[in-house]
Amino acid sequence: MITKLRLKNWKSFKDSTLYIDPLTVLIGVNASGKSNILDAFDFLKKLFTPSYSFADAVNDIRGGKDWIIRRGETECCLEVFVNENGKEYIAKIIISKTENEIECAVSNDYREIVSKNIQNLFVFNPIPEKMRGYSPVSSELKLDGSNIAGAIAALNPEEKEKLEAELTKYVSPLPEKDIKKIQAVTVGLNNSDAMLYCFEEWNPDKAIDARGMSDGTLRFAAIVLALLTAKPHSLLVIEEIDNGLHPSRAKELVKVLKEISIKRSVDVLCTTHNPTLINELGGEMIPFINYVKRDEEGNSVIELLEEKDNLAKLMASSSIGDLMTEDKL
Repeated sequence: MITKLRLKNWKSFKDSTLYIDPLTVLIGVNASGKSNILDAFDFLKKLFTPSYSFADAVNDIRGGKDWIIRRGETECCLEVFVNENGKEYIAKIIISKTENEIECAVSNDYREIVSKNIQNLFVFNPIPEKMRGYSPVSSELKLDGSNIAGAIAALNPEEKEKLEAELTKYVSPLPEKDIKKIQAVTVGLNNSDAMLYCFEEWNPDKAIDARGMSDGTLRFAAIVLALLTAKPHSLLVIEEIDNGLHPSRAKELVKVLKEISIKRSVDVLCTTHNPTLINELGGEMIPFINYVKRDEEGNSVIELLEEKDNLAKLMASSSIGDLMTEDKL
């Protein structure tokens, strides 16, 4: 599993290291550099995907090749640390630029082992608007969640029924009226497409298709599905994980993340601006919360929350979520 990512001259980072735990949370104000960390994972995933070239991986990152290396530098480096069977392996990905071109070099040491773990990365950005229509039946969930129905429908009947039951179990507490059932139904002569449906407690006999489901419900369902179908020992990366979710449901989200990630050995890395979600994580999660900030020179820095000066004193008067809201972290 990926245990650390070191960013040297990557975008806004001069030299910082992110430690990956079963549930890792990134907080920080806008433009502090959180999204640049997720961009690094997105770039790594594409770089080690056979169908992508280096040029494709670079151009798909926000800002493209012009913003991938920190201002004033000609080279950046991503160091990926992987633990397998108790042994640590490291791969260095060095990106350099000249006046007219940009190049990439990957260290050959342990490349195969590190590559395997990077390919298990799933940088997920579920977009509800793309989930509302029919989707092709396919065995792999897309990174935008657009084929959520098709991914469920691709399973054999026994696996599909089991997955739909688990999905219903975890999603049902979300809306005001409990969802009683979620299922994907195929259509067409060849059953090549599928639509997502749900049944609500207040009207259990009338199905609601994805076109009538709320953004929050669709996004949460996609996140749960990603957790339930990710390969064991993989890393699921999600930006603004609580986007579209009512603060009163933060407790349910935290419960789901902890329960499924432990049960399936899937690590989760997410960002949030939601103080309620941070409070629901509980004191035992403080060692796994990282806050990203800019130093006096404008460089992004990753710091462990538990190592912050006077944290105990600050927490004596306010919760972590309130401290984040008051910009005291």
